[in-house]
Amino acid sequence: MSRIFICYRRSDSSAYAGWLHDLLRQHFTKDEVFRDIDSLQGGERWVGRIDETLARCNVVIPVIGPTWLASALAAGAGRRLEAPDDRVRLELEAAIRRGVPLIPVLVGGATMPHREELPASLQPLVDWQAMRFSDETREHDVVKLREAISRTLETVPGELRLGTVFAGHEIEALVGKGGMGIVYRGAHVQLGRVDAIKVIAPQFAREPEFRQRFVRESRLASGLQHVNLLRVYDAGEESGLLYLVMQLVHGEDLAAAIRNDGPLDPARAATIIGRAAAALQAAHEHGLVHRDVKPGNILIEPTGGGDELVFLGDFGLARETTTATGLSTTGR
Repeated sequence: MSRIFICYRRSDSSAYAGWLHDLLRQHFTKDEVFRDIDSLQGGERWVGRIDETLARCNVVIPVIGPTWLASALAAGAGRRLEAPDDRVRLELEAAIRRGVPLIPVLVGGATMPHREELPASLQPLVDWQAMRFSDETREHDVVKLREAISRTLETVPGELRLGTVFAGHEIEALVGKGGMGIVYRGAHVQLGRVDAIKVIAPQFAREPEFRQRFVRESRLASGLQHVNLLRVYDAGEESGLLYLVMQLVHGEDLAAAIRNDGPLDPARAATIIGRAAAALQAAHEHGLVHRDVKPGNILIEPTGGGDELVFLGDFGLARETTTATGLSTTGR
């Protein structure tokens, strides 16, 4: 059973939220659709369990009306979302922190808030594709929303649909899956360059410490240049997912080579090890230590002339040796 949560501001879009709640319950009969956390937790206890509750949701629908950002205070309009204890802010922060997919719904002529209008913790909201509802087309709009929800529920967390645009790339194919995430082949929309896009597994991306370390060390990795180091072109977050854009290698990793070909010829093994060691040395000279050197992170690309290129990858998940911030703890 999936859980669909409707997040709304009572003074702004209560009627729309109630209408959506009833319609979605009629359609998603095997799932749980709810719009008040306290209806699940009882009384006001939701405040202490909001993070736990949102973590168990499969999709969150923020209903955004024309006064969503404002507060109807007797003293005048204020900014509710600037209050740390604002209910809507707490719900959305928990959803974003836990990597729950969002489908914003704009009602009553509302427009999507600009990134700079939102607190930093809520700015990822604008990265999600919003759906606009109007009184004239709302029956059709509901059908589109149901389809979007169904696609989201069918998608494994962290997986991308082929043909979609993510991180500035049109996703063309699934390259492989590992413990840290999923790797896709994608064509850069503006440059036409074909790259590898690694989407970090949500269970890691949800950890605040990992997220801070990921951002810091991906920047460091992008500055490394060596013939045996896999280039990191970009890193960031989109639709609640952390990603790395890397050089695409047309070959296989060392683990696959051993699995497919058996024990390596000693001369070939020595060449691969030597080139991987050269990559490590170059990284060490720039203050980075690899967290996870293993055959699966050593990539091999045939050149056609009997030789092969060797690349050491996943330096975006490496450890900086010179940091004094405490962010570089042992990798998991």
